[in-house]
Amino acid sequence: MDAAFSPRRCHAVPPPPAPAHGAAYDLPEGADRWLEERVVTSVLVMQDGALRYEEYFLGTGPDDRRISWSVAKSYLSALLGVLLEEGAIASIDDPVTKYAPLLKGSAYDGASIRNVLNMASGVTFDEDYLDTTPTSNGWAAWWPSAARWMISPPLSPNGSRTPARPGNMSRSTPM
Repeated sequence: MDAAFSPRRCHAVPPPPAPAHGAAYDLPEGADRWLEERVVTSVLVMQDGALRYEEYFLGTGPDDRRISWSVAKSYLSALLGVLLEEGAIASIDDPVTKYAPLLKGSAYDGASIRNVLNMASGVTFDEDYLDTTPTSNGWAAWWPSAARWMISPPLSPNGSRTPARPGNMSRSTPM
């Protein structure tokens, strides 16, 4: 994953203490098949601050890095709120290229921060990560050098509603 996403070291605060283990939790009947069909790599269940269930699949483990997908939307929304409050971003109606100039000429050129936050950037995103066709978004998500869709014109007008897919929000992270 490091090769695919160019990680950067950040100074971190000490991690919080690990959650206490609660009473064992059994997944509902049929969960095994459901997880297998969706190629799930891990499941954690917490209740009232206690870890009730933790399991890893497909050869993964607790030290493997994961892509946060939709979780990133919550963090980005909170971060944007802080940046607005501090004045680092003047308005969510500003174009994303004002703060992420590398996106000029890309599919996001002309989209506002509000468009991106509302999943209305006009950028079409296909969330089939098992499609290994070099032009598919699934392929591009794992091999950014193949991400031609990122630099192509939008496939829908800016401000048009596109499906709530992580590509519309997680691709805003260069900001």
